[in-house]
Amino acid sequence: MANRQLKFQLMLKDRKDFSNDTVGGIDVKAILDDEVAIANSRSPSDFDRLRMKLEITGEELVNLRIDKIPTLVDPVIPKVGLVALAGGSDTGKSCLARQLAIDISIGSTEFLGWKINTTFRSAIYVSTEDPMDATSFILRAVSRSWSLEPKSLESLRVIFNPRDLINNLCDSLADRPADLIVIDAFADLYGKKMNESNQVRSFLQEYADLAQRHGCAILFIHHTAKRTDYEPPSKHHVLGSQGFESKMRLVAELRVDNHDKDMRHLCIVKGNYLPFDFKRESFALRFHPDFTFTNTGERVHFDLLAKRNPTDVDRKEKYDQAQKLKLEGKTYKQIADALGYKSKSSVSKLFEDFGSEGAFVCSTYLGERNERTESSVVENTNEPPF
Repeated sequence: MANRQLKFQLMLKDRKDFSNDTVGGIDVKAILDDEVAIANSRSPSDFDRLRMKLEITGEELVNLRIDKIPTLVDPVIPKVGLVALAGGSDTGKSCLARQLAIDISIGSTEFLGWKINTTFRSAIYVSTEDPMDATSFILRAVSRSWSLEPKSLESLRVIFNPRDLINNLCDSLADRPADLIVIDAFADLYGKKMNESNQVRSFLQEYADLAQRHGCAILFIHHTAKRTDYEPPSKHHVLGSQGFESKMRLVAELRVDNHDKDMRHLCIVKGNYLPFDFKRESFALRFHPDFTFTNTGERVHFDLLAKRNPTDVDRKEKYDQAQKLKLEGKTYKQIADALGYKSKSSVSKLFEDFGSEGAFVCSTYLGERNERTESSVVENTNEPPF
């Protein structure tokens, strides 16, 4: 903000010579000299220089010699671009994102077993949900648990007022670059209809431009639609239009385990450059009282993460009764009366959904897919899951 005020004051001077000037008690010449020195001390890479160009040739792109996608968290989170973490209420989305920001800021080499590749060792956390006192409480809990001195969190910057956020982030990044910006939460900033794809994409484009301009990753915290817990994790569960998901280079869904309430499943449901194996099994995380997570090393297939739907179980029992009555020679009308249905069309629908052999063919499975088998869980090797 001080930079913006200074720029405004400089504009009022209208290109005057500031060699012996002060503005509002500020030694302008000293500030300008410092800015020149900082600029001269930086040696931008070929990649940084090309990123600022409007048009780049194929030759220039090939000569960058990029043989691997640059990542902030290898191989999951790209170095530059938009990513999203979605989930239902009270799953720990904010805690997981905050832990990543802390790990980056204190110089940790790993996050949940994945290697961290920082450039600036700094992160910005924009909090629209947790106020200052709650954030202070959580950071103190993590600091005690991890034996961190307050000074070690100096590189973690938290913004509680999202007003004029893009401009404020531009100023902040110009003064002090960051590897990661966390936006918690997207819905609070967007403030428009979620199902308007063009509006969503236009809103996100400003953040995509910001990420490209300053070479950082931006992580959006978002919500999933209601009752999606009854289905396997999917990128289509993210609340709102397809415009949100399509702008993200990576989308992960976080959900609570059906049997262990201290277990969470980090499910990568979209990853532009990740192998298929990453996008069909969860990474099982243990959630601790200090609001942090550890990776158990266990992987669970997405199909086994859907909650048992009580309605489906009841309909399966109805189907079993209907099948028995049908074998006894009862008509659909008689079966409907016996089951308490108002019309025989409900019986027809019951047979359509479960099939002639009793197999449930709707989009959600029955409870038996929630019963884990040894074959459904990848063995814990105590090694990073990649």
